[in-house]
Amino acid sequence: MVTYKKDRMGVKIKTGSFMNPFDQVVATLPDLSSMISRMYVSEIDVTKIKPGLSVQISIDAFKDRSITGKVASVANIGEQFSNSDSKVFEVHIRLDNKPEDLNRSSQ
Repeated sequence: MVTYKKDRMGVKIKTGSFMNPFDQVVATLPDLSSMISRMYVSEIDVTKIKPGLSVQISIDAFKDRSITGKVASVANIGEQFSNSDSKVFEVHIRLDNKPEDLNRSSQ
């Protein structure tokens, strides 16, 4: 997995992009030994979510097992998604034990 750097306007660096001579990083390789999942929780349920809370996550591709983690942060302000009538709050979860084949499936 490669993460491409974004310029100061937030656009990914690509072929033909202007490079600052003092910052020659184009891409980075993320540390996959520690993963954070970004999820959205409805405004009805967000009061039940607190940092440090233990959670169990299931992924459609790995239905036979689950991943554990802890809530790292909960957004203070909700967002309105176009396909939803209610607000949702962004929640970050630090994963404890991601499946090893999760790395292989993204390559």
